[in-house]
Amino acid sequence: MGNFLKEKITGVEYDVWKKILGKETLDNMIENWDDSGEEDEAVSESLARFCENPGRTYKAAWLEEQCFFPFYEPLLAFWITMMEECNGWGLVRFSENVRESLLKVLFSRLEGVSIRVLIREMKVLKDENKLSGSDTHKEYEYYVNHYLTQGEYRGEILKKYKALTWILYCQMKNFQSFIREFEAHLKDDRDEIADVFFEGNAPGQIAELKLGASDAHFGGRTVVRVTWSDGQVLYYKPRSMRNDQMYQEIYTWLAGECHMESYTYKILDKGRHGWCEAVLSGDCTNEDQVKRYFYRLGLQLFICYLFSVKDMHFENILACGEHPVLVDLETFPGRAFSGNDMSMTGQAFTRLADSVLMTGALPITVWNFDGQGVRLGAIGRQEKQKLPVRVPVIIRGKTSEMDVILTHPEFEVKGNLPALDGKAVDPSKYVNELVEGFLSAYRFARENKRSFLKKARAAFAINSRVLLRNTQQYHMYTQTAGNGFFMTQMWRQKLFFQNLYNSTRIPNPWKDRIISYETRALCQRDIPYFYVNGMRTSLFDSFGNEYENYYESSPMEAYRKMVERLNDRDAMFQERLIRLSLAMAPEDMGRMMNVRTRPGTGREITDKACLEGAKTIGRALMDFSMSSEDGKELLWITLKYFGWDEMNWRIDIQSMYLYDGLAGTGLFLSALAWLTEDMDAIRGFLRIRSQLFEYTQMLLKDGCKADTPTGIFAGEGSVIYTYLIWYTLFKDPFYLVFAKKHSQCVEKIYKNDTHMDLLTGNAGLMIAWEYLYDLTGDQHYLELARDAGKQLRDKALVMEQGAGFAAGKEQAPLAGMSHGCSGFIMAFAGLYYRTHCPEDAQIIRQLLAYEDSLYDPEMNNWADLRVVPGNQTGANDAVAWCHGAPGILLARRMLQKYCPDIEPEMVEQDIKRALSKIGTETYREGFCLCHGNCGNGWIVKDSNREFYETVLGDVLARIQSKEMLPQEKFNPGFMAGISGIGYALLKEACPQLPDILAVSLEQ
Repeated sequence: MGNFLKEKITGVEYDVWKKILGKETLDNMIENWDDSGEEDEAVSESLARFCENPGRTYKAAWLEEQCFFPFYEPLLAFWITMMEECNGWGLVRFSENVRESLLKVLFSRLEGVSIRVLIREMKVLKDENKLSGSDTHKEYEYYVNHYLTQGEYRGEILKKYKALTWILYCQMKNFQSFIREFEAHLKDDRDEIADVFFEGNAPGQIAELKLGASDAHFGGRTVVRVTWSDGQVLYYKPRSMRNDQMYQEIYTWLAGECHMESYTYKILDKGRHGWCEAVLSGDCTNEDQVKRYFYRLGLQLFICYLFSVKDMHFENILACGEHPVLVDLETFPGRAFSGNDMSMTGQAFTRLADSVLMTGALPITVWNFDGQGVRLGAIGRQEKQKLPVRVPVIIRGKTSEMDVILTHPEFEVKGNLPALDGKAVDPSKYVNELVEGFLSAYRFARENKRSFLKKARAAFAINSRVLLRNTQQYHMYTQTAGNGFFMTQMWRQKLFFQNLYNSTRIPNPWKDRIISYETRALCQRDIPYFYVNGMRTSLFDSFGNEYENYYESSPMEAYRKMVERLNDRDAMFQERLIRLSLAMAPEDMGRMMNVRTRPGTGREITDKACLEGAKTIGRALMDFSMSSEDGKELLWITLKYFGWDEMNWRIDIQSMYLYDGLAGTGLFLSALAWLTEDMDAIRGFLRIRSQLFEYTQMLLKDGCKADTPTGIFAGEGSVIYTYLIWYTLFKDPFYLVFAKKHSQCVEKIYKNDTHMDLLTGNAGLMIAWEYLYDLTGDQHYLELARDAGKQLRDKALVMEQGAGFAAGKEQAPLAGMSHGCSGFIMAFAGLYYRTHCPEDAQIIRQLLAYEDSLYDPEMNNWADLRVVPGNQTGANDAVAWCHGAPGILLARRMLQKYCPDIEPEMVEQDIKRALSKIGTETYREGFCLCHGNCGNGWIVKDSNREFYETVLGDVLARIQSKEMLPQEKFNPGFMAGISGIGYALLKEACPQLPDILAVSLEQ
């Protein structure tokens, strides 16, 4: 089996394929290649001969407007001949207009397959100076008129690109079969169509057919939009519509039980295909209708949650007045996720995978490219966005420099939200109605579990689609496979699609068979289609292959478990996810911007008020925590941001680190427990402590990954730092033991560090080791810090003034604490204080010189050089712990305290500058420690008490009114969420708590 590829792939070609597939996948394919296939060389040769000497060609004005049109004239004529030979073209019901529309659809399919090859061949001739013309347009015309019009040349192309020829034939054959099947179904179903959709009257003639609104499955089959002569529109779907019927039956029943009217659209199910009427959108006439719309949507959101429907994106919901109408329900009913990872993190991911978020209806960011996210949820805002998948676009059309590039096209979400006075409403303003509908359905289901199980039996007796991969992935593969290199031979097509091995979670022993099916489908330019029967554990594909026992349990059994675990705590968890999602996607994005503002009218500052505020945060944290099945572990979902402005985000599981993970939440709960003896805080702290201990033991056994971050806030150094803080608070030597154990784990990988900075890299780890040396007296830790420092010094970039470190993805060294010079100064200042090494003093002076070169007198701040969308000046006026004056102030104070001999005048001047910058003029909407008011106020509390009390009073008022930025309110993290805000309140009541913003163990 392997001899075929061994002969084909040698030398340079082996190196090419190794880059495409990777060595492991390529070598495996060479050894185990199956060259059997269904391509018929005789058929391909027949098509090539026809195009070389066509007995007829298809001529049309619309076709002559297309690129390379002479190439397609014989191909379309060949298809017409195929239709005529089976009596499928002269049908009365297909008018000339309809026939032309079918040919346009076929042309788009053929062009998508062949365009890159034709461009490639034109460029070959151009490079050989065989195209005449005064400009690139004339050269293109010469190629079209003197080459593509020649049958011999067309034949040469089809013979040279054998894969192209076969795929073109498959496209035409499949399209012929589908159109014949559609016409037969139209003829056979005509009487029933009349009864269901036309009140018994004959439907008349077809005025228009539109195809291609959905992906092609089952041999080129797709949805057809049928417009009749009287203007009525039906949709033909080449699949059973029993799924849609069952959904409507369950929704109608549930809506009635919740005292709401429901809207249903007419459906004619014929087993393997079906028809449905078009849902006509319409506006609401008053506010009450909008509120009822979102209540009904909440009911349907619950059905999708309970039945594990995971494909409710914006195209699958239509706003019909006060009725949300769900369409295209081929994934109903779905199957609940069954994860085998029983760790706390594994259980948490299972909870998220089965949560209301995974329905696809809520506005969750699902992609990230160029620093931008895309929200495709059915309840998302109506706005222009860029598609997450890249699609081919012709550039420099009809020139000899024509090309196809992949780009992210813009699209606009429309029709998925109710409109009032002609304008789509902001769904975030109706979150209460949405939640009320969801919880009403939830309570009814919890109280009537038997009824829901009984109703579900009929639904799970049918087949429903399963998405093993994102269909966008298939599209990207087929687009790339259109490259001329892959189009020369079918074995190259098949081999290219073995990339599927490199991006799959399909388990063994089914992986090889499933990828073999996917390859076969993609070679015909079909999107692979999988389905499951609700009562069985097998998976099926569109070619009829069965993958026995693919699932451990049937979808019905998984649904039964979903119903059984309905409870108050889960309802609260789902409600929180709904509120979080809508809060993070308001129509007015300014409502979640951490912009500068004026202080509010706060509450009086007392120790009691601060402790009560911290307790409120502690209760909120425990209320939305997730517990393991045995109740011994805790975890929270958190918000992970990407992009500079925090407008793009995703929901994720907490890490183990201090910045946004368990260590940070544990620090707050431990301080709350220490000060108040609050029982919930004590229980939460003890469970987190146990989890961190287990985490350290796991790393001791299994080791850290080579690229694990090492920093003192968002890396393994933060776990060491957390243990040391607990040792400082509780005086229990056990914490010191675990700090040393965790250090053992990090010692094996710190030399791999590429982050370098305080937050995620070795600069932060150095500080953790310096403290370990202080508390243990073990010279080993000081030597580790010195070695990490030397490693960093060797990577310093010499600048026009001084030196810095280009940490992470930044192109230039930054100012500030988290990724900039001040963070490195903190690390080296601690080292110099303990060793008095002149090299450390030198790098500190260089860092000071470079950072001060970024000081801008007009801003009275150090320029933030991060690349910010919309700001090309490179001089952002950030005022926060992470970037700008506050963090720089902390570094200068450390130098003044521990390294008074290093540039004292420069340090004193910087302290004065920073203090004059921080105050009410830089007040923000956010209160987090990293980039909000609590962080800034904490840093200047001793020198600007009035400002700090303003911050504390304001945050206490916000806690009481629950009016905080959603990215803080719904974030359990320490540096960017409510745990850190709670810690700031505790530190006001008890100044003896460690000063974590100063990366200290002291107050």
